[in-house]
Amino acid sequence: MQNVATINRARRNHRMVALAKSTSGHCTAVSYQAKITTVVLGMIPHHEGAVVMAEIVLEHGTDPEVANLAREIIAAQNEEIDWMRAWLAERGQ
Repeated sequence: MQNVATINRARRNHRMVALAKSTSGHCTAVSYQAKITTVVLGMIPHHEGAVVMAEIVLEHGTDPEVANLAREIIAAQNEEIDWMRAWLAERGQ
């Protein structure tokens, strides 16, 4: 059930990203940083959801090209997740 929880978390965080996009274009450096942080926080579960879906493809898929794509997605998304977590940690998040 962890896969379902990850996907549900990604859905919730998509709403956070929409909120960050919908705020006024006029913002201070502090509010801009808060918006960017919100986006990055929302992108982590989004990327985790992509990893889960790619793992499902590897487990159940039969197309070798799609399997190669799934492996590439897993590698790329995990690398980006690591980068985002490090970026957030540098900012005390």
